[in-house]
Amino acid sequence: MGNTESNTRQPNYKIYRIIRVDEEEEYTRCYLDDYVPYRNGNRKHIDFKNDKVSEFLDFGTMLSGMGSRIPILAGGWYIKVSIDYTRECNSYDNFSKRSVSNVMVSEGGGTSLLAAAGD
Repeated sequence: MGNTESNTRQPNYKIYRIIRVDEEEEYTRCYLDDYVPYRNGNRKHIDFKNDKVSEFLDFGTMLSGMGSRIPILAGGWYIKVSIDYTRECNSYDNFSKRSVSNVMVSEGGGTSLLAAAGD
């Protein structure tokens, strides 16, 4: 009998609560409730590049009823972040907004991904 375990490694994700958001021209900085591990140390923030073209096209997709892949980045919302990916990057790198997703956190601590608009 052979080994039935998969050789593919599951990514490590962590759920963060967004405390505050600062909008700059080139990037959006989300301040989080816990530390994000980066190659150059741990920080309580993550930066996302502002890509107006992609956001405009994504807005059009949402209006057509196909849903949006851009998460809501606002205080009080939760995001799911791949800490395997952040460990390969520096804290000053700007991530794609599509690299994270919103999640709902229940009072009991359970989580679920939010469905995209139109799903």
